[in-house]
Formats: sequence, structure tokens, C-alpha cells
Amino acid sequence: MTETVESIVNCKNVSVYYGQKKAINNISIDIERRSITAFIGPSGCGKSTFLRTINRMNDTIDSCRIEGTVIVDGKDIYDPSIDVVPLRAKVGMVFQKPNPFPKSIYENVAYGPRIHGLASNKSELDDIVEKALKGAGLWNEARDRLDESGTSLSGGQQQRLCIARTIAVEPQIILMDEPCSALDPIATSNIEDLMSDLAKEYTIIIVTHSMQQAARVSQKTAYFHLGNLIEYGDTKEIFVRPKDSQTEAYISGKIG
Repeated sequence: MTETVESIVNCKNVSVYYGQKKAINNISIDIERRSITAFIGPSGCGKSTFLRTINRMNDTIDSCRIEGTVIVDGKDIYDPSIDVVPLRAKVGMVFQKPNPFPKSIYENVAYGPRIHGLASNKSELDDIVEKALKGAGLWNEARDRLDESGTSLSGGQQQRLCIARTIAVEPQIILMDEPCSALDPIATSNIEDLMSDLAKEYTIIIVTHSMQQAARVSQKTAYFHLGNLIEYGDTKEIFVRPKDSQTEAYISGKIG
């Protein structure tokens, strides 16, 4: 008997418009809890736009309009009663380029817990910062440098600092939009190892241009093309036995 895996994100008939232009076309997908799901596809296919529907980052673009339903952990996140501030703590985001705040390493991580009231005193805040830096695999490198600027770290360390900042507010889901594209191979390998560790506790959805990365880190893969979800399934199946000829053409390099 196969074990049923609970999903945490349920998208139904989601379309996204920028003004008159339709960027995402009627996509339905369920994302499993505590797993890594990769979104792949050529540039401009809609994978980052779709990723941003899951924490309402598209709200920041005036011309953007969304149709359909996005349920996160049982709640319709586009319901008018939803406050986006706690939503974006619950559904954290790590961007393509590391973007630490121009503050100390400590303050980068402490900022979120402080504004969300997660610590009642300095000692609790210290514990949260240490736990988050350990969770992001950065504690040993940063423990004696907590007062130094976050921007003094290397690129790979800055990206791990951004991951620490994200997990410090106890999210359920971490969205990663090309998190390794600005990093060298060693830093990329460190982030990939970290993702596998984080997926024991968090749900991770990653947009990646690298099919090798998707194959290495994810359990499920979704292939997007021209705003459509072409195929979604187990990563091994998608890469070894894709059901759709468009997926096969992309994975074999015939279209890019």
C-alpha cells in the first residue's frame, strides 16, 4: 500500500495577467509537505511568476491580476481577510541574488523575529539567531562575526544568511527563485546540501534553470512552457520517462 503524502499548497485554475498579457494559463498543482519541488522550463515560461503567486509577491506589481485559487495550509491566501505580512513570514522567499540587509549578521537574522514578536527578551532572540544560523549551516563561520556587516560575507555565505533570515521566523514553506545562479560551484553544492537538510522540516519550492540541479535536489518536478504547466510528477519519472513530448524535447536539449 502506498503512503499518501499530504499536500500543503493547492493551486486550482490559476491564471496571472500583467495588464492585458496573460503570463500564466490556468494552472492547477498540489505541492507536497516537507519535500522539494522544482519548477523548470525555458526563460520567460512563467515559473518565477507562478512561484510568486504562492506568497503574493505579485501584489507588489500594479498591473498584475490573479484568477483562480491558491490554498496554503488550508487557507485561501487571496481571501480579502488575509494579511500578507504574516503570510510572507509563513511562506518565506530566497531570491536569485543574495540580498542581506545593510546591518550586522546578527541583526539580519533578528529583524524578522523582532517585528513578528517571536522573542520576549534578548536571551530568547539570541537563541533564535543561533538556531537559524545553525539551520542555514552558517553558525560556525559567523559565530565570532555577528557584529560584522552581512555584506562582508562571501556570496555563498550571504545566500545562507538570507536562508537563516527566512527560517528565523519559523516559516512552513521556503520559495527559492534561482538561489544558486549567482554562486560558484562550491557555494552551489553547499546550498543544495542545505536544501536537503531543510526539507526535513520545511516545504521547499525552487525555480531553477539547471536541470542537473532539479534532478539532484527535488522529489517532484514541474515543467513550464509559455505560461502553461506541461507536466508535473516524480523527478525521476520526468527526467527518465517524460510523458509529454514537449518535456522530452526540453530535457534532451532540443528546445531551451
